[in-house]
Amino acid sequence: MRDVPTVLWLLIVVIAAFAHRWVPAPRWLMIHLTLLGAVTHAILVWSQYFSFALLRSAATRRERRAQNLRLVLANTGASLVMIGVPTVLWMLTITGATLIAVAASWHGASLVLRARRSLAGRFGHTVHYSIAAAALLVLGVALGGWLAVDGAPPQWVMAHALVNVLGWIGLTVAGTIVTLWPTILGTRAEERAPHGAALALPVLTGGVVIAAA
Repeated sequence: MRDVPTVLWLLIVVIAAFAHRWVPAPRWLMIHLTLLGAVTHAILVWSQYFSFALLRSAATRRERRAQNLRLVLANTGASLVMIGVPTVLWMLTITGATLIAVAASWHGASLVLRARRSLAGRFGHTVHYSIAAAALLVLGVALGGWLAVDGAPPQWVMAHALVNVLGWIGLTVAGTIVTLWPTILGTRAEERAPHGAALALPVLTGGVVIAAA
């Protein structure tokens, strides 16, 4: 449930790239297979993993079952969207978008509860990046569902892209590299990094919302 779906999504991207002349909306499909499929699944998995590490807690069996269910919801929703939009079956699209929004909301709520219950370490507050990112994914999915059904003007396409790419993906990456980058380099994190990360989060989040607006 944690590694195989990402590989499958990427494999489908390759297949779609080779078959792009024979599938409807190929550019839209390849973008969303990559970002809504592979990348979103990976974020749902790894942001949970890092939250346990940063908050000095361990996943219980119940939490693992809940995560599996969230992943099933997210991947099922993404699959329905991949079918619904190219085939213009709007009920599939709306159902899929709703499942993704439920999974993202549940994901964010689980991080909030864990952050409240746990004794946060030095970098524990970077989990708030993943919480903010999950909230923006819900907004981005809502915009995407509206675009698919109502054919909103190009400005809404840009807002949808900004919220999902800079919000859902960008905030997740920004929060993760605070601790992951020093680890990759094999060096100690800068002493002011936690404080800087805390100050940057509302600025980055506000920037995404303002740019989208």
